[in-house]
Amino acid sequence: KAMLWGDVIHTGVFFETKTRLTLGEQEPVLDEGGPLAFRELGLSSEQTERIIARMM
Repeated sequence: KAMLWGDVIHTGVFFETKTRLTLGEQEPVLDEGGPLAFRELGLSSEQTERIIARMM
């Protein structure tokens, strides 16, 4: 597999379509409030502790 590309590995857009909406266009909530990873969950500390305890 290492020799498959030769000296150049092509990067960039391999496929593009204008007929489908982007994820941001399909889910407007993604446009507001920044990345989902940094948003408040809306859970109390008790709820958070129970979830973590179940996962351990």
